[in-house]
Amino acid sequence: MIVTVTDGLEKRMHPVKRDSSGKIVYAIAHNHQWRHTFVKEHLDAGASIEEIADLIGDTYKVVAETYAHFIKERQERLNKKTRKTWKD
Repeated sequence: MIVTVTDGLEKRMHPVKRDSSGKIVYAIAHNHQWRHTFVKEHLDAGASIEEIADLIGDTYKVVAETYAHFIKERQERLNKKTRKTWKD
């Protein structure tokens, strides 16, 4: 669903483009987008896969497979911080 809004809902929506008058057109986020955001925020905060699986009602295997790219990104960021800390 694409809408043009001016009532503050844009904080919960994703900007898509500008319409002919210059107003930003937003797309309403779907449930899985909220779920991915929730999982990513918890991974970034240091939650374990087990904790996240419990929170979202899934198994360890499903969370690990579905969010493997988030987990890999997080691990790479941590490794980079660690290397930088040891260099300084």
